Amino acid sequence: MNPSPALLLFFLLVVSSSSAPVLDTDGNPLRSGEGETYYVNPAITDVAGPLTLASRRATDCPLRVAQARIRTSDTGLPVRFTPVDGGNGTIELEEDVTVVFDAITLCLQSLLWEIEIGADDRRYYVSTGGQETNPTESNLFSIRRSQISGSVYELFFRGVGRVPSGPLGIFVEEGRRWLGIRNDRPFPFVFQKVNA
Repeated sequence: MNPSPALLLFFLLVVSSSSAPVLDTDGNPLRSGEGETYYVNPAITDVAGPLTLASRRATDCPLRVAQARIRTSDTGLPVRFTPVDGGNGTIELEEDVTVVFDAITLCLQSLLWEIEIGADDRRYYVSTGGQETNPTESNLFSIRRSQISGSVYELFFRGVGRVPSGPLGIFVEEGRRWLGIRNDRPFPFVFQKVNA
């Protein structure tokens, strides 16, 4: 007995609407939870290094999210992804997540990512300091597939109030590379699992 066209259409809709997991550099799904940490590395490796933290000036807090310089020993800092809805432990494409560095700094603050509006009100940087126990819309990010093939992705901010939604890219200012919203130039990343 052949299935009806309506049943086939239903099956195709269910399959196409189901979310796909985000994969790390080993081809395994990204996981949330304690001990599940990842380096956010550039897919284009001859430009700069992995994501890390930096201050705008020597004593500035909160810290901004930056790219490590390529010719240094900086291996970047690992991050944890947490689905806002709790999820099933697997990070899926375009799912709302919070992102927090799994590190210790001299700044007495959370390392949860949030958006900071630049002084000129035209640039939006990824900074730290969000409330981990009560994330808000300014902390909502997601991961989208890049146009580059393989397990290459773009980070995306969901948008809130005066801050528009958009893909994250890099601003180069005074020799530093800062992560921020760049609709004109999203930056491709890969996720490397931190070995326990």
